[in-house]
Amino acid sequence: MYDHIIEGRRQGLASKQIEIEIKISATSATSRWHALEQQNRVPEDVLDIGRRKEEVAWCEENEETILKAWKEGQDDEKVAKSVTLEGRNEGDIRERLVALRFERGPGYKRVMDMEGKRSPDALKQALSGNK
Repeated sequence: MYDHIIEGRRQGLASKQIEIEIKISATSATSRWHALEQQNRVPEDVLDIGRRKEEVAWCEENEETILKAWKEGQDDEKVAKSVTLEGRNEGDIRERLVALRFERGPGYKRVMDMEGKRSPDALKQALSGNK
């Protein structure tokens, strides 16, 4: 079971995702992860995944790839699994997608065809069924 937790973390999975895969509670997965860390049983390459997360910058091309997959109708999980970017795992991609949707920056607007388009009556149009 500990090997499954380590492998899940290596893949960038959160405790909740590991819990689903190996059918244990999320708190069990988290507490077992912390026990592994305290016992120095977590391989360095897995620890390095968490250490490097803050240092890695995203380029516009990678962000657009993620957003285009989402725009095509894929949910977050499918985007994370289908988009392959060097040096990124599924968790990295999923987290960046959530951040991009929240930020709604220039890249988001460009991919979603929203640049320069403003409609003050968009809510009224949506409610009335007119486009």
